Amino acid sequence: RFDFGDFEAMLIGNINNVLDTEYISIARGGINDGVFYGFGRTFNVGAKINF
Repeated sequence: RFDFGDFEAMLIGNINNVLDTEYISIARGGINDGVFYGFGRTFNVGAKINF
């Protein structure tokens, strides 16, 4: 939390798959179907401002 001018703000962050592990997110059985691998390491950052 920190002050942003006259407002109170909060910085928010999230990291998915921190170890960058390979994994199968969807697997479908069938001759023409396959597997879908999950994303590698991803992140997002946001801010919340109260006024």
